[in-house]
Amino acid sequence: MRRILSVVLIVLGCLLAPVALTAVWAANQVSDTDRYLKTVAPLADDPAIQNAVADRVTTAVMSRLDIPSLVSGASESLPPRVGQLAGLVAGPASSLVQGFVRDKSGAVVASDAFATIWTEANRVAHTRIDKILAGDDDTVVQTDGDTVNVELGPVVQTVKERLVAEGMTVAGKIPDINPTYPLFKTDQLAQAQTYYDWLGVLEWLAPLLALACLAGGVLLARGRRKALGRAALGVGASMLVLAVGLMISRSAVVGAAQNAEAGGALFDIVVDLLRLGLRAVLLLSLAVAVGAWLAGGSATAVRTRAYWTDLLRGRADTPVTAWVTAHRSALRIGAVALAVLAFVFWPHPTGLVVLCLIVALLVVLAVIELLTERTPAAPSPQH
Repeated sequence: MRRILSVVLIVLGCLLAPVALTAVWAANQVSDTDRYLKTVAPLADDPAIQNAVADRVTTAVMSRLDIPSLVSGASESLPPRVGQLAGLVAGPASSLVQGFVRDKSGAVVASDAFATIWTEANRVAHTRIDKILAGDDDTVVQTDGDTVNVELGPVVQTVKERLVAEGMTVAGKIPDINPTYPLFKTDQLAQAQTYYDWLGVLEWLAPLLALACLAGGVLLARGRRKALGRAALGVGASMLVLAVGLMISRSAVVGAAQNAEAGGALFDIVVDLLRLGLRAVLLLSLAVAVGAWLAGGSATAVRTRAYWTDLLRGRADTPVTAWVTAHRSALRIGAVALAVLAFVFWPHPTGLVVLCLIVALLVVLAVIELLTERTPAAPSPQH
């Protein structure tokens, strides 16, 4: 029963690991406006997003200019033959004007001004989304059917000013319009509100449950070192499964997006921190697995430790080495546990943080090994 319970706890911990990582990432994106803005800010410089926004702004401006109607109205005051000629050029004139408007819209979204507008528009949108998910009925989120949008009115206003400055004075008569850019679909808002309520709990509960299951499984195992290595490999495997899930999700998002290139860019930017987190956990789990193997009694591990021990110190034993030798298992487990806890409770661990934690863990394990008394390896059986 002890062995079975150990295996069950380790499996549960491995299954909860990607859930915990996703919950922490989602909580940071949904409830933390500053973290969300840091995530979406690079989208303002993404060519796919810039082209998609420029196309929407151009469509909105052209819908209010209506060049054919302007040409038709002007032709009524002209002689019949001249009016007919004006009607013939209405189509080409509309195409020329649309190209001109598109050039100016592209220039605006490629400027520094668009980055500021984009950040502020996302700030407003995120604040509204956060409030409505929290159940604030007084908040109105602008939606188009089942899609939550970012408002692009300030971008249109900037484009109008640019057009007037370039000599297209008729653009100054365009009334205030507010086209939008879709952020995400929310066809089941009530369900999303339920998830939001659970998210605040899962943000801290899921990581604690995952760690408790993994620690309990390792402590219950008869061979704790082997159990630690297997648990680390299991967590690494769960991170690979999460990575595959992200790849499948990206394909679904790109397939459902109106603009596949922009949809892919949006997905990549939003889940960038999640990908960074899973890579960090994968790297840390592999380091723990390797450390558990090096601390084992296999012939290769023993020879590896002996080589580095002989290289870095002599064979003289002291009271310190005697104490470390007597408690080396507890010291190794404590070092690994401290590294894992530091990673879990680090606010936003980056690749550099993970690398530093791994290096520190390896140094501590090396010191423990250097202070451990040497014992001769058992002779191999003769056949």
